[in-house]
Amino acid sequence: MNDQQVVDELERISEEHNGELKPEDVVEEARLAGSPLHDRFQWDDTICGREYRLLQARKLISYVMTRVGDETNSVPVRLYWSLSTDRQTKGGGYRTISTIMSKDETRQQLLADAQKEMDHFADKFSSLRELASVFDAMNEVKQRLQKKPVKRQSRAEMRA
Repeated sequence: MNDQQVVDELERISEEHNGELKPEDVVEEARLAGSPLHDRFQWDDTICGREYRLLQARKLISYVMTRVGDETNSVPVRLYWSLSTDRQTKGGGYRTISTIMSKDETRQQLLADAQKEMDHFADKFSSLRELASVFDAMNEVKQRLQKKPVKRQSRAEMRA
């Protein structure tokens, strides 16, 4: 099946529901073996149950927060993060923000991941002129980050 078939089928379902496309309607239509969407879904409930519980675990992990900063000036941040390199090479997993920030390599990867998410956000909402100043600020940050960061040296490295 090509992408145009998917688009056509989604448009058909949307039109049948007054221009509104709901996931439950898509699944219901895709249940039919002859549907162009049928093969895009996993229909084995054993596999689906496991995959859904994994999705729930990912959501749970991503909602856990911690606070960074001192007692008078702290901000909430996610405790666990999944770096793109971990997802690509190790099959996934999460690290604490303190673990990530304690190593230059993982900190730089988190910054690279953030830049990709900023690009995705800008692509997604680029047609909204009201966000132009946000995009400008994001571009300024990206330009600053593209300059080579100064590598922090440990005390042992400074003595050598």
